[in-house]
Amino acid sequence: MRALIIELAVLQTKAGKDYTNMKIRTADKQELPAKLWGVVDGLKAGVVINGDHKMDAYNGNPQVIFNNLGMDENQSMKDFEKCSEFEVNQMWSALVDFIECTSAGGLSRFVLEEMLNDDKMVEGLRRAPAAKGVHNAWFGGLLEHIISMCNEGVNLAQHYNRKYNVNISVDKVLFGCIFHDLGKIVEYNYKTASFDLAPTGLMVNHIVLGPAWIYHTVKSHAEFSKSQYEDEMYQLMHVCAAHHGKTEWGSPVAPVTLEAILVHHLDNLDAKMMHAIELIRGKEGPIKGFSEKSWCERVHYKQNKPINDTSLAEENPF
Repeated sequence: MRALIIELAVLQTKAGKDYTNMKIRTADKQELPAKLWGVVDGLKAGVVINGDHKMDAYNGNPQVIFNNLGMDENQSMKDFEKCSEFEVNQMWSALVDFIECTSAGGLSRFVLEEMLNDDKMVEGLRRAPAAKGVHNAWFGGLLEHIISMCNEGVNLAQHYNRKYNVNISVDKVLFGCIFHDLGKIVEYNYKTASFDLAPTGLMVNHIVLGPAWIYHTVKSHAEFSKSQYEDEMYQLMHVCAAHHGKTEWGSPVAPVTLEAILVHHLDNLDAKMMHAIELIRGKEGPIKGFSEKSWCERVHYKQNKPINDTSLAEENPF
């Protein structure tokens, strides 16, 4: 079997012997837990491996047991890449449209357009995953996640404004949907399909980087660095800093504005839905008609049949 190592840890049996515990991805994009009863020097996440194996089961789920293992330097990394099912240029065009929906001359538009002027930021955003695992963990996944949140964010902000006569800023909601995860562009290493943490990500994650980038961008511009924009700047920083929702979920602050509350729940909703969708598209678990267990949620998901309405199936989501 040839496979890409996604995660790897050297552990010990009860008898004190070292073994290699892995998560691997096969060429057909199936991700499986795997073990080698021993250790091979040089093995790490992002390495392509080749070895004899047998299939086993653990807690009712399949796992791979390697009898021997070596690194396969001739195997193309592209054979194991997972990419967004949506075309990147199409998603990018949708992103530009959402940015142009924000108020011309406003602080949100300015910071977002400065992002588009940074070639490294643009290159990273077109390629980065939204996460290492769980949801949108593929090339282009971050951009896909952002567009999905923007679509829902505009509709929900307008819904609450109409129904309850509040003043949720669509500009700030769109800004939060677009900017909240941008730090993942430098947090993850996506030169390989294993998406391990980059050195930057070990020191400062995206929740730190996003607000820092906003502050730096605003304060570096003579017009927007004036005191009249300070409160709005802090609100934009807050939307990004609070998007994980709770301190126990890694958020330095809890959301305290309507825009921050909405962005947090949009982020959580899209991540949870994409996680469930990935599972129901995968293999059937031990309970007939349901997916394998989600080790994030500790539940099984009903494996729905494909949509029969072709008008829905062919609709362009971007």
